[in-house]
Amino acid sequence: MDRRIIMFIGLIIIMAVVFLFDHFKNRKSTEETIDYLMNRDFEILKTVENSGLNDDPLFIKLNTAVHKKNPSKVAQYACELEKKDLGKEEKLVLYELLFKYYASAKDEEATKTYYQKLSEVAGEKEMKHISMIYDTKILRGSAFLDDINKEIARTKGKEKASLESLAAQMYQNKGIKYKAKQYKQLSEKHYREATYGKAGPREKK
Repeated sequence: MDRRIIMFIGLIIIMAVVFLFDHFKNRKSTEETIDYLMNRDFEILKTVENSGLNDDPLFIKLNTAVHKKNPSKVAQYACELEKKDLGKEEKLVLYELLFKYYASAKDEEATKTYYQKLSEVAGEKEMKHISMIYDTKILRGSAFLDDINKEIARTKGKEKASLESLAAQMYQNKGIKYKAKQYKQLSEKHYREATYGKAGPREKK
């Protein structure tokens, strides 16, 4: 075979490998970000601003450990914060953050612990959302499919993407794989659009 043809074929293979690696890396990053948003929750961010934890150095360290997925540091800072004399609202913020972190990490024992603690301080609205995550991620159920589809219909942007990601897992738990795939793709699409606009990350200038 001509040497130039061999070199040309080799170049095509290299380009294909680079493209596939870049595509996989971007998709994995998008999935992890959506999962992080789902488990951080927009309501937590709003509540933190109005709580005494906003400027607490320990809570800032805990947030950093959660974002970096450092379990030993999360446990350390959580233990130190729980020793403080926290008010009900501060406990709600702390417990909800830890519950969602451990649910995302698939640590069933820790998730159950903070689910119980939340039941003592959370209101009906907060507890419904917490139960939705608990049923989906820990019990591997789909009891809240109707509720989450109603929420998806009235939300948009990254919040919509995070709910669609949770719905995808509910359908997966229910054994409806084509629906799980559909909602996962919608979640990724809406996250990208909310972050980069409809043009996408490569086209946007």
